[in-house]
Amino acid sequence: MGRAKNGRNKAGTGDFIFENYKEQDSDKYEEKALELMCRHFEFYGQLNSPDIEYVTRGAKLSCTHGNRYIYLDAARDHGVYDGKNPVLTCKDCKKEENIKDFGACGNGKFEPLYSEEAPHPAQTALNRNGQERYVCLPVLLGEWGYGDINSRSLLIGEVLIDKAYKVYKKESFDSGEFSEDTIEQIAKNQIQNMVEDVEYSQVLMKCDNLLCLYGGVITIEENPEPEEESVIEDNSEMGELEEENLGLPRGEEIYITSWLKAYKGEPDGKNGKRVYYDKEARELLRTDYPKIDWYSYEEQTEKNGNCADHLEGQEFISTDRGVLIDEKERYWITLGPRVIDSDYPDTGNCQAEYFADSIGCRVDVVLSKMDNKDEHIYLECVWSGNIKAHTSGNGIYQTGVPYINSTQAKTEPFKEEYVNGSIIEFTGKDPHETGTMSEYMVDYLIVYPKELTE
Repeated sequence: MGRAKNGRNKAGTGDFIFENYKEQDSDKYEEKALELMCRHFEFYGQLNSPDIEYVTRGAKLSCTHGNRYIYLDAARDHGVYDGKNPVLTCKDCKKEENIKDFGACGNGKFEPLYSEEAPHPAQTALNRNGQERYVCLPVLLGEWGYGDINSRSLLIGEVLIDKAYKVYKKESFDSGEFSEDTIEQIAKNQIQNMVEDVEYSQVLMKCDNLLCLYGGVITIEENPEPEEESVIEDNSEMGELEEENLGLPRGEEIYITSWLKAYKGEPDGKNGKRVYYDKEARELLRTDYPKIDWYSYEEQTEKNGNCADHLEGQEFISTDRGVLIDEKERYWITLGPRVIDSDYPDTGNCQAEYFADSIGCRVDVVLSKMDNKDEHIYLECVWSGNIKAHTSGNGIYQTGVPYINSTQAKTEPFKEEYVNGSIIEFTGKDPHETGTMSEYMVDYLIVYPKELTE
């Protein structure tokens, strides 16, 4: 160790420099330096691996604490490409700009690290096991970096939460409400003191990972398939790009019946609310009712009179099979009340007025293959405002039991034919053609605010 020439006391070992060094502390700093050096070489010792791969826009991400994949977006083009796909850098880690939420936070194996200084969000969601968890609200700590998950998790627990965050006073949260801005500022203040600002950006590698304040380690599962170069001819009739097509492109278009169009993969779901349900509880229905499926048909051919005033300007168009679509070829559907409002009470009457602000909103229905849960497709739909009242007990899938205060409780009480487990009802007539629909199940739904539907 040695003393710096600029008048400030410094000591160092290898790459590690300690401020305000005192001679009598030499043993303590030496021990700490050796610990940090071990981590340093553990993080960077594998950089010569032949498996290193650059990461491009649209890469599939997962979080140790989350229950869904997301896809890495790129708000800025850095001018570097792998084929047609933009290559990303370690600085591409801004929430909502590059990183979206991972659904529900916590799964039994990995639990979030909430504290008085970093409280949990108010909203909850169900994880893949049907357990209620707080929603994922990523607070990203620094940039993408290299290292194994266990070591990176130790950095969160030992360095950031147990030491740094406890200096912030509880008064910041005296309102009792979660303040995302406050948490973000805490993270920014800490990272500013921990990371030097450099003039270059490192290329993001597939082996890199990203840390969240709540203990999650975000990793890169796979890159998107490389896109072939193509020439786009000028077409003055194309006009400006529609807002809904900005961001990640749609997946490949497929038909799982002659009338039902879907897209491969999962949507990015920007600004949408993800809705999960208890799959195991729903599966129990199959014991007595083996023909349950994720879909059914409402047999309605026009707008519900109670919802029509909230659907002004939105068209109900009949396909050749009798299923109704809107002007953008999205399918009109009926949903359970807790798809729209996760806190909808068991005593609710399932009336349209309660949901007025959401009637006509866009909904993405994300399906997974029954024999391969990682193979996804999704349907673009619109909520008609009609409510599946026979979903009492969960509010999402059909149990045959109506909400006790709903009109259906009197006019259509429990019926065995209503115990079909369906999560969505297509508005319109039964087309009597199912194709490969029953090879899928609903994984989750994404509900978008009405103002984003147009």
